[in-house]
Formats: sequence, structure tokens, C-alpha cells
Amino acid sequence: TGAVGEAASTPPALPRCIVVLDGGWKETRKMNASIDVNIARCIVSNATRDEYGGTRKYKEGNADRVQTAAAFIALLKELGDDSERVAALKACLSRFTESFDRQVRWSGVCEPRVTLPRGSVAVDPKAACLVATAAAAAAAAVAAAEEQQQ
Repeated sequence: TGAVGEAASTPPALPRCIVVLDGGWKETRKMNASIDVNIARCIVSNATRDEYGGTRKYKEGNADRVQTAAAFIALLKELGDDSERVAALKACLSRFTESFDRQVRWSGVCEPRVTLPRGSVAVDPKAACLVATAAAAAAAAVAAAEEQQQ
């Protein structure tokens, strides 16, 4: 009976392998259906856009959904993975999200499309649009000057 009592008080072992499905809803549903039903599934519920940010807009009341990388980092945190590793991954994801935001704004998209993680430095959308407009004007001026020289 001692072994049974010990087993009951022992926390479950962390998984040795985690399979992360990434893709659109239809694709991941098909992938999930092809995996053996005896393999445990989990749902990450502690990831928020406020904490992790995001690079796309979700419609139909799903404004707090996060992308796969953020969900995976939240899962590692929930499983009690090394806090330094989790913090490093969150920092990398934050840098990626900030870079993506700058790239989108530089391309001339003035409407915010990115949710930056809490603590990130937001780019002023008006300034970013002015820079993109100035860059486009400069490129047009260079093209016009080259055309006149020919």
C-alpha cells in the first residue's frame, strides 16, 4: 500500500516530447485528427495578447487569441520549464513582434495591425507613415531624375 500512496502524491512527469501543430484552423484540425487518439492533448489558456503580443487580427470575438509561438512559450511556463529560458523566449518573441510592426508600418500600412507585448516600445503610427511617405517620395524623385538623364 505504501507504493500506491507514494504514486498518488508524486506529481506527474513532464512530457518528454511536445508536438506543436501550427497552421490554419483547417490544416491543424486535419493534422490533429491524424495523430493517435491515445496521445494526450492540451489547451493553453493562460496566454494573452497583452503579455505576448500578436501579428495578426482575429475576428468574431477572438481578439485575445495568440499565435503558436506565444502559446508554446505559455505552455513551457505552465509546465514549470526553466524561468530563464521562458524569459529569453519571450524576449525573442517580443523583438520579433516589434520588428514586424516596424516593417508593416514602414511599408505604408498606417492602420495598426500588430499587438505589441506589454512593455514594448510602440512606434508612433503618424511618424512611421510620414517616414514611409517620405521614402516613397524620395524613390519617386530618384526615378524621375534617372528618367530625365536618359
